[in-house]
Amino acid sequence: MVYITFDFGSSNSGAVLNAQGKEYNPAELIYVHEQYGNKNYLKQETVFWIKRDLIEKSSISDDDINVFSCVFYDKELYFNNANFIWCRNQIKETISELAKNKEWVRIQYPKMELYKLGNNSPAKTRIRANDGTYFPFVRILKIFFHVVKKECLHRASEAGWVFTEEEINWGITVPGLAIWNQEAVSVIKEVAHTVFGDKVTLLSEPESALIGVGLLENAKLDFVKGRYSMVVDLGGGTADICVMQETLNSDGTTTFDEIKSTEGNKDPTTSERSGGNDIDMAFISFFCWYLANETGIDDSVSLYSRFLLDDPRGAMDFEDHWRDLKFSDDIHKPTVYFSPGRAYNDWLKTHCQTAAKKISEYGDFQLDGEELRKKVFNPIYDNIIKSIKENLRVLKNNNISLDVIYFAGGLSLDKELKKLIKSLSVEFYPYVKFVETSTGSVSGAVQRGGNHIAVNKETLIRRMARKTFYVQFANDFNGKENDLRADFKARIRSDYYERFGIWLSDSEIEQILNDQWKNKIINYSNGSVHFYSPLCLRFAPVTQVQSINICPLRPGKQTEVAIKVFSSDKNFMLFKNDDITEVGGFEYDFGYNWDTAKLVFDPISNAVEGTALFYLADENGKKLKEFVINNVSKRGF
Repeated sequence: MVYITFDFGSSNSGAVLNAQGKEYNPAELIYVHEQYGNKNYLKQETVFWIKRDLIEKSSISDDDINVFSCVFYDKELYFNNANFIWCRNQIKETISELAKNKEWVRIQYPKMELYKLGNNSPAKTRIRANDGTYFPFVRILKIFFHVVKKECLHRASEAGWVFTEEEINWGITVPGLAIWNQEAVSVIKEVAHTVFGDKVTLLSEPESALIGVGLLENAKLDFVKGRYSMVVDLGGGTADICVMQETLNSDGTTTFDEIKSTEGNKDPTTSERSGGNDIDMAFISFFCWYLANETGIDDSVSLYSRFLLDDPRGAMDFEDHWRDLKFSDDIHKPTVYFSPGRAYNDWLKTHCQTAAKKISEYGDFQLDGEELRKKVFNPIYDNIIKSIKENLRVLKNNNISLDVIYFAGGLSLDKELKKLIKSLSVEFYPYVKFVETSTGSVSGAVQRGGNHIAVNKETLIRRMARKTFYVQFANDFNGKENDLRADFKARIRSDYYERFGIWLSDSEIEQILNDQWKNKIINYSNGSVHFYSPLCLRFAPVTQVQSINICPLRPGKQTEVAIKVFSSDKNFMLFKNDDITEVGGFEYDFGYNWDTAKLVFDPISNAVEGTALFYLADENGKKLKEFVINNVSKRGF
């Protein structure tokens, strides 16, 4: 099988491929859009040029799309026949030819139209192009999805993958329902099914970000029943704040419920419409004001808008120079030096000598750092901080314990903004944990997390199921080892069939049994166990006492119960304690003819992080013996 996950972002989009037949490994993913050849930035701006006759087609298929992008990169081969250009590098190279050609129109950030307040009919949304004309959102989205499909298949072919379309599982990320409306999601879903077929799954962006950030940091993805997390996805178009609650399903898998932290008529979880793009626009306004200040220039806006029309390629250079500065440490200095590029400096000398006098001998402009931050950054910071503060306050008022805050999105590179968010958060939750990507990189957390979920959903690794601990219950079975082996064989066959839909042959069962007989463990468990069954400790430690009955498989003389705790990774004994008679195990003598006992996990008594207290009890709950398992923090995928 092949898994292709597409992150349709508000301002940047990208896709990731997962090779068929391979175990999920983030290091082996193929990213379709590595911007500027930089693997730390794995998306392209959701800005593209489309030929008008393509938009006006009554019906569109893959064959109608001729793409010129970083995937189809040969200009001589692709540009002359292209009807869709997507990639900043290719647009920058051809912008002069596109800007004055009426056959082409530019579409910018189409998804943002679905965020507009009061948009009660997403299916009827219309997108404004650069020339002022409007086109149906659904039609533009359908063309864009065909482009994504074509680029992904081309990149897979370049990688030497051989597969049929029936073997492809597509995943499309969408904002959480706590911050978006169902009608908008339905539009995305309908178009996705039209383009990608039936094997397409919509994936939650906040859930994907939560998983993806952990994968980026090589973290142990460790889930706890009922734990609350806040995902702060600081994107270019929006800052999406979503509260997630970890939920353990009846089949033992873990998923996330999106929580609306509402109070009265307010819904602070709703996305605050501020993002990195707003900072970019604020900077252009500030820079024009700076040039016009004390120079007698009446129309400061024209100092950029006219340049954009005269030299659109130079304007893209201007934006690139600003983005290099935006997240650097230089932005926090008393004086900030900004070089907009030679094209703009030359244009300014020709069109506005008065403003050009502010250029230093090095080609830089000297900006007042405090004033820059006050006018450009702080208004956006204030919007985002306000939304986060409202969420935290409502959660606190509802006595919800927030455990973790995850940072994702391009704006999460902004150290000052993260510092403000952390300071605010600890006022409400002093012990909250912060998880984020490595400093200085943006590595596609939503793409990677979404792909991880998509892969695990269809394979033997159950969706969101973590590596678990297994407990072995064993006694002498009255000396009848063959009966014990026969019992294990029956359980192996049943377990594989019920869980995976796989019917094992006798020889396959015998091989599995021989591989695992040393510890009498099989890699499966359910919540109700017999005396000899392995037990999956999914719920330890949890937020309340959990107990599991352990019973003899059949009546008779029982002398003891031996319990061993393992990780699921090749039966490696993970725990060791001085009170345990064997490495990873302990024994307790119940005497003869007992009917039932309880294995109890008590996290309430767990005073030390990384340990789990549990004890054996009789059928009435009376504690018989207490044990402590150390290094619980090593749990994870």
